[in-house]
Amino acid sequence: MGIFDYLRGWVELEIQGAFPESVLNSCAVRNIEFWSVKKPDSCTIRMKVRRKASDTVAGLAVKCQCQVTRVKPWGAPVELRKLRGRYALAIGAVVCAAILVVSSSFVWEIRVEGNETISAGEIVRALEDCGAGIGSFWPAFTGDTLRNELLLALPELRWAAVNYDSSTITVIVREKTEKPEMVYEDEAIHVVAEKSGIVSRMSVLRGQPMVVERQTVLEGDRLISGAVPSTFGDTRIVHAYGTVEARTWYEISAARPLTAAGKSYTGEETTRFALKFGTNRVNFYGNSRIYEGNCDKIIMEYPMSIDGVFTLPVTMIRETYVEYVPTGTEQSVDKAKQEMETELREYLESLLEEGDSVTSASVSFSESEGVLTATLHAECLEDIGMEVPMTEGEIMQVRLENTAGDEHGND
Repeated sequence: MGIFDYLRGWVELEIQGAFPESVLNSCAVRNIEFWSVKKPDSCTIRMKVRRKASDTVAGLAVKCQCQVTRVKPWGAPVELRKLRGRYALAIGAVVCAAILVVSSSFVWEIRVEGNETISAGEIVRALEDCGAGIGSFWPAFTGDTLRNELLLALPELRWAAVNYDSSTITVIVREKTEKPEMVYEDEAIHVVAEKSGIVSRMSVLRGQPMVVERQTVLEGDRLISGAVPSTFGDTRIVHAYGTVEARTWYEISAARPLTAAGKSYTGEETTRFALKFGTNRVNFYGNSRIYEGNCDKIIMEYPMSIDGVFTLPVTMIRETYVEYVPTGTEQSVDKAKQEMETELREYLESLLEEGDSVTSASVSFSESEGVLTATLHAECLEDIGMEVPMTEGEIMQVRLENTAGDEHGND
């Protein structure tokens, strides 16, 4: 049954006679629409026809020496006929329709898509500052205007689109890519060791190397100097640049109790309801304090909307509290070791930069008083170079040495 069939309505007829099929033939000759033909027995046929054609079909059945029984009329006209005299229902339907029409002109939901580093909350707040917040009148602004104002409010965005449909604003954004770091060749910069290690390989593009391969360096030691001496001229101050790969070592420890906290549910549940109108909430319970005792809180929201059709600023909220008793659960030692080793290795990877690598790693375990301790020993290969500006004193010292050298050369 389609929506148009329901709106037009139909009548189900039962035709009995020696040859009920003759009624179908007569309807076909006269282009009378019928469907859902069923034959319960050899002398009975059930069929559906339009309401306006039911009397005509009944007359054809009599001519074919058949008896007609109207089973039941169906459809919207029948239901509307039942509502005759019920003015409150009619007024309610008109009011509901008016509410839907008026509500569709206001914003009741904001969705954000495409954001990665910028949070959806920042974009929603920026949109509210532009005048398009929850409850705002949509015809008062346009998508192009909001897009331009949003791009001005958030310089991190490269592109944005603001679409409106069924009281819902959908903001689609694309963020700007980071610009490559600029290197100023005349800037006074040293490269120093960010971590201690043994130098395994160096690649100096600018500056004076201060260490050699297989040399041990400590954190803060100068690796590449920004002061470059010259045999035939003054010492130049440059932006030292290069990579210094070194072998580094890590020792990371973590502890975990072998008795983990668990939950034993008692089967007791408490449910309460609330309604949210826009940003206002109405609770259908007297005590609004947090539920006392150990429990899991489950919140379900049911917005009064049909996606793509309409959205109302009303949301039904259902809160369910499931009571439990805290319990202690003994963990498997082997499982705990496996999990701790995985977590330690993942943490080590998070400490390394792109291009760094772990050359070897091992994990040892010890257990004492129900606590399992894991220690990760790892050797890594990483770029330990870190750029730091030269101090004013270092720059002044280079200039004094250059001046002294010039005077000595003139003498």
